Amino acid sequence: MRARRPDGPTLVGILLVLLGLAWLLGRVANVDMTQLPWPLYVIVPGVVVFLLSVPARDRGGEGLAVVGAMVTVTGLILLYQDATGHWESWAYAWALIAPGGVGLGLLLFGLLGGRRGLIDSGARTALAGLAIFLVGAVFFELILNIGGDHFGQPGRVALSIALVVFGLLWLALNLRPSRR
Repeated sequence: MRARRPDGPTLVGILLVLLGLAWLLGRVANVDMTQLPWPLYVIVPGVVVFLLSVPARDRGGEGLAVVGAMVTVTGLILLYQDATGHWESWAYAWALIAPGGVGLGLLLFGLLGGRRGLIDSGARTALAGLAIFLVGAVFFELILNIGGDHFGQPGRVALSIALVVFGLLWLALNLRPSRR
């Protein structure tokens, strides 16, 4: 007899119990949860939504994985911006959420489920998001200088090198013979 995988409602119940226990432990240990960086209130739900996708092997699971990844990436961007005050990066950071987060969700869901098609399409989509992000960063930061001297000369050089390396990687991946 095969073990039954937990379904969505069971996982939600388990996560609620774990969240309640973590909150209770914080209260007992006198940890002020309001002192946590506020972007964690975006990151944690994103991770939870992604984890809810793990037991599902259907299109609903794909959707949860994509939404979870997008919300988590949004929280990570907010964490960076809150820590640095570099809010101008929204001009190009959106590309890390969509298409980047969409591709990351599909890629991770495909890896966990052993679905080669999702791995390939997710990787391509995530790389496209990264490419848009890098081109936007070069345009807005190096050409328009919207963030002031946020990166300094070493950061500007590193960003330029990253764009060249990414471009070469992109060419290498797309010029190789197709396996179809």
